[in-house]
Amino acid sequence: MVWSRRPWAVVWFVQGRAFFLRPPSVKDEGEADAEEGRIGVLMAVLVMIVLIACLVAANIAAVHLQHRRLLACADAVALAASGNVDAHPFYSSGGQNLEVNPAWALGVTQQRLVDLSASTCRVGEGVQVVSVTRSVKDVVVEVRAVATLPLVPPFVNELLAPRLQESGAAVMR
Repeated sequence: MVWSRRPWAVVWFVQGRAFFLRPPSVKDEGEADAEEGRIGVLMAVLVMIVLIACLVAANIAAVHLQHRRLLACADAVALAASGNVDAHPFYSSGGQNLEVNPAWALGVTQQRLVDLSASTCRVGEGVQVVSVTRSVKDVVVEVRAVATLPLVPPFVNELLAPRLQESGAAVMR
C-alpha cells in the first residue's frame, strides 16, 4: 500500500497493477461525476422489462387456459350431439345402424352450448359452433372463440387476441 500525493487517495499494487481507492464523498474541485443519476434510469428500464415480461407471461397463460377450456367445451357439445340418434335408420336396421341427423345435431349442440355458456363453455368472447359432421361411428363438432387477454386495453385485445378453434369427437356405441 502506497500513499499518493493526494491525501485522500490510496494506491494498492496487486501483481503489478495499481488500484486507486478513495472515499466516495471526496471529489476534486471541478470534477464532474459522469455516472451520476444513471442507476435510476437503469432501474426504471429494468422494472419496465420485468413488468412487460410478467404481462406477456400472464397473457400466454390465460390464452392457454382458454384453449383448454374450449377443448373441454367441444368435447361436451360433441357428447350431446352423439346422443341424438336418428330413430328411423336405427329401428329399420334392428338397432345396428346408429346415425345422427346433422340438422338435429346442430340444434342440439347449439342448445347445449347455451346451457354450458356459464360454466364449461365460458371462453373468451363467446363460443360458436362452426360445424357438426358425422362419420360411421362418431360425431365431430368444431367450435371457435376469440380469446380475451387480461390486463390489456380493449383496443389492444381486438388487435392481438388469438382466434381459437378446436374440435371434439364422440363415439356412438
